Formats: sequence, structure tokens, C-alpha cells
Amino acid sequence: RYCISTLQYQQLKDVWKILYYSVTGLILGRSPNMQKLGLGGYFSNPIDDPVDIIDHAYKKGIRFFDTAPAYGKSELYFRKALEKYHRITYKISSKTKAETPDELLESFVMSTNRLGVKFLDVYFGHDFIDDVEKWTSLQPVIDKMFELKKEGFIKAVGVSGNSPVAAIKAIDRGVDFIMVPHSIMLRVFENVISYARNKGVRVITMKNFGSGVLLGGPNENEFKKHVTLTDLLSFCINTEGVSRVIPAARSIEQVDEIIHSYYH
Repeated sequence: RYCISTLQYQQLKDVWKILYYSVTGLILGRSPNMQKLGLGGYFSNPIDDPVDIIDHAYKKGIRFFDTAPAYGKSELYFRKALEKYHRITYKISSKTKAETPDELLESFVMSTNRLGVKFLDVYFGHDFIDDVEKWTSLQPVIDKMFELKKEGFIKAVGVSGNSPVAAIKAIDRGVDFIMVPHSIMLRVFENVISYARNKGVRVITMKNFGSGVLLGGPNENEFKKHVTLTDLLSFCINTEGVSRVIPAARSIEQVDEIIHSYYH
């Protein structure tokens, strides 16, 4: 009478996995306050192995990861780092530069295969809102993205880019997410972020560190002498309407610095 079916056993096993990863996350420092922090997948000149960086971020409680085919081997790094964790315990977004619906389907299949997942939590049109003309020409691709969402292959439709005017049009089109640059030094999207919030569209900000300029990286300038990592993150996180920030990290140490700055 205590026998259970193979299906029931698998279901129980999945429940225990979820409980295990949830408790482990709390022990390792995860808290609801980290819901605004993700990890970007552009690993430019990494100091540590990107797979180790991703794994460390997961163990420290980061549960949102962003990648793209345009980021080299990034999707493969995420697959290798996250495949040992239950899919329900993290969210991942990727992007496409498809110009036609057929290219979109091909791009989606290739990304999910590289990531080793069956669905994407957010699928972004990469640079789709760089200008209004480009946004207008890509409407058939957007239509196909909404079809994929309806079929359950993606959970949310997003677009990224650098044009505030095109971003407004995307918000009015009904996308779920926009991804736009935002930092202490670059504030041109503040009105767009506010508009998105009023329309119920979630905003992920990128280039929070000015593509390295504000961190004293390859593009070092005088600005870094006057701000800290905490200043940079706090500005973005505390901007009303911002749902998540996704700084990239070149090392395990930098992941720790980002998390420490996030809480302080």
C-alpha cells in the first residue's frame, strides 16, 4: 500500500529538489531583496572562467540571468553552469537579431538548444528599438514572438535598444519588457521608464556601469574617482519603475563586490 508510481516518484523528487535549492539559497544569502539583481552574460575579457562566475552568482542567490547569441559562447557558459540546478529555481533571458519570422524561429531553436532549456522566461528582440524605422520594419517578427508566448515557448516578450522614441512605441505595442541603458551618467530614458511603469511594462536596465567607463575599466576616465560601485547600483535600483539591473562581472570577486554593493 506504500508503493507509488514512477510518475509520483518523479513528482516527489522534483518537489524535494525545489525545497533543497530554496533552502540552500537562503543559507547562502539569498533574500527577497535580491529580486532586482540579475547577472549579465557579456563576459568581456573575463578574469575567471565564466562558468565559475555564473555558478558562484547562483550560489550567492542571483536567480535571473541574461544572455544572447551575440555574446559569443555566453549561452553555452550558462548551460554548463546551470544544468545541475532545477529549471524552476532560476530565470533566463536571451535575445534574437532576427529580421523575419522564419529567422526568429531558427534563432529561438538554436538559443534554447545551446542553453539546454525548453522555454525562455524572456525573449528579447536585440536592438529592435535602436530607431523607429527599424522597430516599424520588425513588426512581423514581434507578431511571431507573441505567438511563441501564446504557445508557451517564451514567458514574456521583450525588446532592447537605444531609442527612447522607439521604446515608447514598443510599450504601446504591448511588450512585456524593455531593456534600455541607464546609469548615473546616462539618464535619457528616465521618462520612458516612468511611462513603462504606468503602462505595466517591466524595465531591465543595462550598461549600469557605463560599459566599463564608470568602473575604471578599459574606458577609464575621471568620473570613477567620484563614485563607488554602490553609488552606481543604488542609482539604477532606486529609479522608480526599474524592475531589474543586470550588471556583468569579469570575476568571482566582482560578483561578490556587486552583491555587497547591492545590499549597502
